[in-house]
Amino acid sequence: MQTIYESSFLILIYKPTFSQLEIIWLPESKNMSVEQYKSEFLTYIRFHNEYKIKLLLADETHLFFEVVPELQKWVSDMLNERVHKQAEKLAVIFSEDYLQKLAAEQMMTQSELQHIKTLFFESKDDAQKWLVTGRLKHVKQKVLFFYNNEFSTFSDLDHKNTDSTN
Repeated sequence: MQTIYESSFLILIYKPTFSQLEIIWLPESKNMSVEQYKSEFLTYIRFHNEYKIKLLLADETHLFFEVVPELQKWVSDMLNERVHKQAEKLAVIFSEDYLQKLAAEQMMTQSELQHIKTLFFESKDDAQKWLVTGRLKHVKQKVLFFYNNEFSTFSDLDHKNTDSTN
């Protein structure tokens, strides 16, 4: 595991064993300008493509920058135009901020990355476990599924017999 990029707003950690990129937004993100956000996002895309990432773990628990609809469209356009399609799974750890979850959902539905299996987690441990094993059994907290442009919720407390999603 190695830190391949670090700024006041973002840390990127590469895990070669799993061909995984961990994207960690920092609390200072609340002070980003739109241009700084775009620069950070393009940096992520560059490393994503350079390292031929298969698994993505996006920790957005401290992403306090508001991604307004115009910027959501820009993000979707950049993902569609510039990201090489080698990634297979994306686990997003979200904060309790409703607007952040809504923005993430809207970006996913606007992008052409439906080939990437995407789940939204409240727990980093659950997210990492799913990325590596493909299993959701015994998740500690709720998970949001993104499938066919639809979101649904999963909790092991409600679905004792469900054991995986691949």
